[in-house]
Amino acid sequence: MYSRIPSVSHAIREILYSNSLYINALETGIANYTALAIKIKPEVEKLTKSQVNINTIVVGIKRLADLIREKSYVSNDNLESLKGARISLTGSILDVDFGMEIENMERILDLFDKDSDIRFNIFQTKNHIKLFVENINEIKKIFRDELKNQPDTIKEGISMINITLPWSETEFKKTYQLLSMISNILYTNQILLHNAFFTPNEIVLIISEGDAAKAYELLRIKLYK
Repeated sequence: MYSRIPSVSHAIREILYSNSLYINALETGIANYTALAIKIKPEVEKLTKSQVNINTIVVGIKRLADLIREKSYVSNDNLESLKGARISLTGSILDVDFGMEIENMERILDLFDKDSDIRFNIFQTKNHIKLFVENINEIKKIFRDELKNQPDTIKEGISMINITLPWSETEFKKTYQLLSMISNILYTNQILLHNAFFTPNEIVLIISEGDAAKAYELLRIKLYK
């Protein structure tokens, strides 16, 4: 039988990562470890169900801070190398999940007016075609009629952030730097991803409408800093 009570180090990580202010303070190096340890000590003891020495918490905080800085997702120099990426936000989109093989792609595309300027993104896996399209009444009606026997395949209440990457495929390292930066920003600010896709020249983030504006602004500030 394994104990469900977390270790002190695990409790410290859980508490600090649940608060973006704590993580930001550790990332920027402005945190006073002793003051922070005193502040979170009651929470640590509540989680571990034991008395914990303040110095033990200080050591745990310092180790976590060192780890955060060691794994810093993008250094100032790397931020310079990411310049040129462009970001856009499309609010209120539909997520349509087609559980079908790829030969049906042409039929899906035919649902759109050839002269339409409606933006959409299509991603395929082995057994699914994922379509993200602007939530416009006529488009919604088309897909509801098309998928009337599969109502759960259409999801609303989400937005799409597109990041266009100007560099060539040989500079793929920059894409991974950017992905790491995005992941860290979203995690630190407790923003959940509905879905995400990327190619060498584009990153697409699917986020709930309630979080999209915040995520867009955080990423925009970082990219254009």
